[in-house]
Amino acid sequence: WANVYDGPAGRHDAGTAIAVDGSGNVIVAGFSNDSANRSDYIVIKYAPNGDTVWTRRYNGPGDQQDYVAGLALDDAGNSYVTGLSYVDQNHYNYATIKYSPDGGECWVARYAGPRGTDQASAIALDAEDNIYVTGASLSASVSWDVVTIKYDSAGSQRWIEHYDRPTAGKRVAAWVTAMDEPLG
Repeated sequence: WANVYDGPAGRHDAGTAIAVDGSGNVIVAGFSNDSANRSDYIVIKYAPNGDTVWTRRYNGPGDQQDYVAGLALDDAGNSYVTGLSYVDQNHYNYATIKYSPDGGECWVARYAGPRGTDQASAIALDAEDNIYVTGASLSASVSWDVVTIKYDSAGSQRWIEHYDRPTAGKRVAAWVTAMDEPLG
């Protein structure tokens, strides 16, 4: 089967992550532009035959650009996405969302570093359904640090770790999407 998603504005839509659950459902995540050409997270669940089960959009608090970078699934059929979500025109944060198997939004966890310039680039789950998100955060010393966060299945932050390599530089995480403003 083949399926095409054309967002409500008929503008730029892109998938950036894909996964298949234990029942053969396909979950696709990415971004979809609105009529003002601002992107939102988009998460779509397709049944094994290609029928659309549900579609969810997330527009962050800044009503600006929001991009999914990673997707993970647990054994219960929950979907987790993470990426970058603008707070205002100059600041963006990690935004991690858990969706139930029926597409309900369970929780949203946001991370804002010291300068409010943060972008998640990957997500993974462990055997106890803890969620690990990693990416880059502009530190107080104006270098890009790797920041990894552990959340429990209810979305509560369990710990956060920062890593600033000995020779701090500008690029510490790969950002492989069609972002307008990649790490600089």
